[in-house]
Amino acid sequence: MSFRLIQNARRLLSEERGTIRKPQGELMKFALAFPNHYRLGMSNLGFQLVYRLLNNREDTVCERVFLPDTEDEEEHRRSRTPLFSLETQRPIGEFDVIGFSVSFELDYLNVLKMLDLAGLPLRAADRDERYPLVMMGGPAPWVNPESVAPFVDVIVIGEAEGLTDLMMPIIRRHLTEGGWLDKAALLRDLSQLQGIYVPSLYEVTYQADGAVEAIRPLDGAPYPVRRWVARDLHRYDTSAPIVTPNTEFGGMLLAEAARGCGQGCRFCFAGYAYRPVRYTPPEQLDAEFARRQESDPQGVRVGLVGSSLTDHKQLVQITSSLASKADGVSLSSLRADNLTEAVACAIGEAGQKTITLAPETGSERLRYVARKHVTDEDVLVAARRCAENNVERIKLYFIIGLPCEMESDRLAVAGLAAGVVTAGNFRKVGLTLHPFVPKPHTAYQWAGSAPVSVMERRLKEIGRAVRHASSKIEFTVDSVRGSHVQAVLAMADRRVADAVEAAFRNGGNWKAAFKETGIDSDWYACRPRTFEEVLPWEHIHLGVRKDYLWREWQRALELDAQTRHIENWRYGADGATAQMPPAEERTKQLEVSTWR
Repeated sequence: MSFRLIQNARRLLSEERGTIRKPQGELMKFALAFPNHYRLGMSNLGFQLVYRLLNNREDTVCERVFLPDTEDEEEHRRSRTPLFSLETQRPIGEFDVIGFSVSFELDYLNVLKMLDLAGLPLRAADRDERYPLVMMGGPAPWVNPESVAPFVDVIVIGEAEGLTDLMMPIIRRHLTEGGWLDKAALLRDLSQLQGIYVPSLYEVTYQADGAVEAIRPLDGAPYPVRRWVARDLHRYDTSAPIVTPNTEFGGMLLAEAARGCGQGCRFCFAGYAYRPVRYTPPEQLDAEFARRQESDPQGVRVGLVGSSLTDHKQLVQITSSLASKADGVSLSSLRADNLTEAVACAIGEAGQKTITLAPETGSERLRYVARKHVTDEDVLVAARRCAENNVERIKLYFIIGLPCEMESDRLAVAGLAAGVVTAGNFRKVGLTLHPFVPKPHTAYQWAGSAPVSVMERRLKEIGRAVRHASSKIEFTVDSVRGSHVQAVLAMADRRVADAVEAAFRNGGNWKAAFKETGIDSDWYACRPRTFEEVLPWEHIHLGVRKDYLWREWQRALELDAQTRHIENWRYGADGATAQMPPAEERTKQLEVSTWR
């Protein structure tokens, strides 16, 4: 074991407040792994909540493990030190279970890197009863687990609250001192739980054209695998157990104020997959903060987390209450259309200096098509209200390449951003452009994304327009090629796993990996799909029916056809509500070629 690596781990631990320490003894040993660096992992509230859930069990001890940075990875390999846990520096290959929490598809490479650093075979089929059970959860495998399915034994589809209490006793029952009694029997038993997907118990066949022919369950496995939903979140502590200066939100206590989003934007995975929307009541957040003060009297800033916090009807009460006790309050996400004067005042009282707004598109027309019911005026009024309440920096987030996008929709980004500059005397206006990545289980799962060369050209056009519109805007562009790879992984079937492994072995060269394994990345990421095609993730049911999503996709195409020839389209006098499509099912089906 490398002394330097151990010292690094102990330094991180010494700067934490709230670390859970339990004697391992005869307890089941669970290594909770985040496939990225400590700084990012400890900024992830979901990761921290699972850490508490598992350690709250009397039969389990949970310790954390993170991807080493480049220098530490080299030291691991040079000194032949296996990847170890943070709390006790025990090699994770000696744990009973390794559970990966994955938020982004591009971190799949890091999963393989961590398995390799631990000295474990990469493929689940090569790990017998002597090896730890390898699990995975988090938003990325919810979306589509297939590109990583051959590497893990079990994938959690859904939320952890409640499910861990069903899952851990089954695992414990199959565990002996020397390993698993019968790993196949363990996997069969786990597969019977709602929210548990065992990839080895499903067979996938393909048609001559490459599309999926069928997905067949084996050995009594359920079909489909249904998402686990925690409907009684009020029973659980929604705040992070650990505060540390070594995160993206240094010294901040993260707390979940809302889970899910009720807006239903057609491109947004969170709006569909986290239904029903659940809100944390003010008294629960106050009680969690009070318990924190009892155990840790040092002051902290509170970070409220949620997909759309301004939809919380008690947000002002929550923010004002916590601001009177904490060293400040920060809100993670705000909708421009319901950022009221009261919310803006609460933000000012809490001392928040930076806010993020996500208009998503430059034009009202494309927002209307995507079911994002926010007007330009909403964005400008929200910016002005924040400026009046001492917010100094504003960040704007846009998606480029959404289905039905026209040149005028793209170039409108510059005008809206320039309008925000003049709406308030901000110290900084930041603009982030993110290439569209189609996501399964959304209305846009049939759309496909623009090819890399097309996307690069569009982003350059927008960049020129933004520079011309205002010199006060600082803008960044997410990697086009990285977004393309993300789209491949999101829309993948199991054959793409070969490319994931090839990319790991060649140091992350995705282009070479796709070529080596015969994967046509454009075929996965860019082509439109039909309703009749069997989608690679159809055996995963998140609670929204395929025919409903298809109707939403058809409505988007119809709205596009109705509005694309209207110059400078705007919401009606009564706003977004008056323009919403009727609820009855449409029989007219438009072809994808109407917008491509």
